[in-house]
Amino acid sequence: MSIRPPRNSLCRCIGAFAGHSTKIVAARRAKHFATLADFEHHLNESEREGIQNLGVQSQFFVAQGEVKTESVQGTRSEQSVYRVSTLLQRQEGKWPLVIWQRPD
Repeated sequence: MSIRPPRNSLCRCIGAFAGHSTKIVAARRAKHFATLADFEHHLNESEREGIQNLGVQSQFFVAQGEVKTESVQGTRSEQSVYRVSTLLQRQEGKWPLVIWQRPD
């Protein structure tokens, strides 16, 4: 499955629902920021609080998008859609595929 960036140039994340957490969120390259302060400058207050809760440090880029959940039985469910923002570390010029978990 390919993941294409949405029109706003941020990346789309897709999640699967299992038990009490949304997991397996895939994220691809969005925009690289030189410093965390540079990134935070582009966020509103509630987004900054969410990022701080992730305990982010060092140099990262942003991945933001909708997380669509999938039921334990394997049938897709559009009833649970979360907005997520996270920072992903760049690794030697490659934009990583990332596993991210959101506790319920």
